[in-house]
Amino acid sequence: MLLWIEGFESFGSSPGTPTGITNKYTTFGSTTNNTLAAGRVGGLSFKVHNDPGNTSAIGTPDFGNKATWIIGFGFRPGTRLLDTRIVSLYDSTSEQFTLRMTGAGELAVYRGTTLIAASSGAVGLSSNAWCFIELRVTLHGSAGAYEVRLNGVNVLSASGVRTTGTANNFAQTVRFRGAFSSSAVDQTAFDDIYIADDTAGEVDDFIGSHKVVAVYPDGAGASTDLASSGGANYAAVDDNPHDGDTSYVQSAVDQDEDLYAYQDVTLNDIKGVQINGVCRETDATPFSLRLLCQSGMTLDTGSDLAIGSTSYVTKSRILEEDPDTAAPWTDSAINASQFGVRVVA
Repeated sequence: MLLWIEGFESFGSSPGTPTGITNKYTTFGSTTNNTLAAGRVGGLSFKVHNDPGNTSAIGTPDFGNKATWIIGFGFRPGTRLLDTRIVSLYDSTSEQFTLRMTGAGELAVYRGTTLIAASSGAVGLSSNAWCFIELRVTLHGSAGAYEVRLNGVNVLSASGVRTTGTANNFAQTVRFRGAFSSSAVDQTAFDDIYIADDTAGEVDDFIGSHKVVAVYPDGAGASTDLASSGGANYAAVDDNPHDGDTSYVQSAVDQDEDLYAYQDVTLNDIKGVQINGVCRETDATPFSLRLLCQSGMTLDTGSDLAIGSTSYVTKSRILEEDPDTAAPWTDSAINASQFGVRVVA
């Protein structure tokens, strides 16, 4: 089941300092030099701060205890191939399983900080060149398994081994890591991320190279209950990056909702849609929201998502299939759908 997708397209429209990354991710180490850069196949990517003295990373939300993880992402080393962490699974605050790059251009896997295995010789990583890495790992103290693919080729795998750094056979979060270097040219970049588990769904194993595309509201939908800070409701929430209290919609009325039409896409083999809502509580009364999808005659409302903060946070929801047909999404179905938000007061 698909848990997360990210293309780093919603933190700004051009290379430079990202806006709002801390609304969506937990950051570790310095974020001073985190930047948006040219993407792998168009759009933008995210370069993680190089910090030789700290563990620089961005961490996902908590997905709950998961034993099997499938993670894919575009990856670009810096000008040198350094011995550094690339992506780590965490059990609470403990490093559970990690994929690393070596200075020899190898990929290596660790349980905690203990090496499990490394690829035999360089595997095709090149400085300043994009590749696509996929990792599937089952966490277990003695019967674990892992497979690492680079550009679709298996470069490292084993089963019946220990894959855990803690006493637990699960992890909850993923961290994407920066290079341990004082030089900005050694920054590593990420793009087109997917994260899944092995629950049956559109994504429950490797899916190979793909891209993530972001689209924004461009018209009013079937519902316009919320109050706009000015102008049309959809125009108050179509900014990239989001502009905080400059433009927004709001309501304190239970079940008020907005739906928006979105920009069209031209895509194939669509694995899922992720709805993102940037939001905050505006008074002392806690409230939740629901992220809505109107497809055909079906309004899929999802579940309550507690805001829990008076500072801006991003709430997200994945739909692997079109709720109107229970079939994989098509671009025409996405283009005909509306997405939005409901207040749960």
